[in-house]
Amino acid sequence: MRALLRLVCIFMLVLTWGTLSAQEESPDPEPSKPAFRFGMDINLGVETIPEADGSYGTYQLIDLQPVFQFGNLGIGLSLGFHLSSTGSDSFPVTIRKEDWVPSDGQTWGEIILSKFNFIRWGFKGDPLYVRLGSISDGILGTGFIMGNYRNTLLRPAEKPFGLNLDMDGKLFNFPYLGFESLVGNLAAWDVMGLRIYSHPLVTLGGPIFRNLEVGFTLAGDRSPAFRENFFLSPGSPYDLNNDGQLDETIEPVLIWGIDLIQPILSGPLFSLSAFAAMATQPRQASGSMIGVGGRIITVLPYMLQLRFLGENFQPTYFDSTYDLYRADKYAVVSGKIDTPRHIGWAGSLGFSLFEDGLSLFLVYDAPFSSPPANTANHAAGEFPHFRISFRLAQGLLPGIYCDAFYDKPYITRFADLWDPEGAAIGANINYQAGTSVITLAYAIKYNPAVGKLESTARLSVGMGLF
Repeated sequence: MRALLRLVCIFMLVLTWGTLSAQEESPDPEPSKPAFRFGMDINLGVETIPEADGSYGTYQLIDLQPVFQFGNLGIGLSLGFHLSSTGSDSFPVTIRKEDWVPSDGQTWGEIILSKFNFIRWGFKGDPLYVRLGSISDGILGTGFIMGNYRNTLLRPAEKPFGLNLDMDGKLFNFPYLGFESLVGNLAAWDVMGLRIYSHPLVTLGGPIFRNLEVGFTLAGDRSPAFRENFFLSPGSPYDLNNDGQLDETIEPVLIWGIDLIQPILSGPLFSLSAFAAMATQPRQASGSMIGVGGRIITVLPYMLQLRFLGENFQPTYFDSTYDLYRADKYAVVSGKIDTPRHIGWAGSLGFSLFEDGLSLFLVYDAPFSSPPANTANHAAGEFPHFRISFRLAQGLLPGIYCDAFYDKPYITRFADLWDPEGAAIGANINYQAGTSVITLAYAIKYNPAVGKLESTARLSVGMGLF
């Protein structure tokens, strides 16, 4: 209770300081939504896929990806074929049957769902937003429990079919309530999160307190060590039995928390929002944070947080690399690893031009204390974590647009910042000529189970939507 009162007091101090000169921001124009559009991508590449027997197979990829858009409704398919030259003399080329026929406990439903890249209704920020399939930036509220979660890290071996569903009361002319929700894999129902938020002072006339947002988040994972404990980092306290199963029963992870978000300034030269959050994890682990964020002269986004983390508490438990390190995070939850109480910080800085068409963001979070000398028997929250993302939107340069990210946890020294071991890396470079688009997609992720990097490269030729 003392921690809650302290957090609220600090939050109100920040809030009071910023209310001296508030301006109201005009809403962004609604993006155009044509009645019907169609497009087709053809992905060509080479992929390495882990097989059920523990070996790795190398395949040539041909992936047809039609996209349909009917107003607010968008549907993207992925009809991929992995080809191998290990066939017989009569059929020298074989198709990987696991892509089309259930195996190893899979169902026909999982196979069918894997053929959808996405099904989307609306756009993020609309009163109603639905996205099924791939999720690359899942966030609930302030992100203190779930932030930048992605269900695409295990591709091409795994293609989870997830769900993002956001609904605001404005849809029904009731602007007091709304919710955000996420499911990482609808076939397994493992990673799930729900945030219900309220604007309790929306009827007030002033531009400040009517925008106050109070949220409650509940998130969890029904399978926190992943199927057959596939990913384990070096030094993990978990070992496999001969049958490939964990040594003990895995209990679900459940996390809950509350947050406050208060826009303060919204002028063209400087914007500011204050926010705070508290969360509780298993083993009575709790943590809190308070922060501010916004933009300077509209092109320099910033964020700064101060974090108070209790014993065994892990901030942003569901983050962008969660599917790679979920077993290690569970090691803290289950008592295999103990982490000390500490104070940390998180900050981001970047630039954003041409209505976010050209952007670069750097995010860094770390404890104030020095990190351990090695990662064995230590949690990710005891180490600095670095993320950088870049985006060049279509239309800024003739025919060229791209996006890329680099995410690196478990940093023990400065030289680790750019060491790809343990990192997740991705890039898409596009060149458009007329109605055709050529895309080079490249992804690298570190597989802790085998202690090596796995890379995927694709060349895609597509027809623009029309």
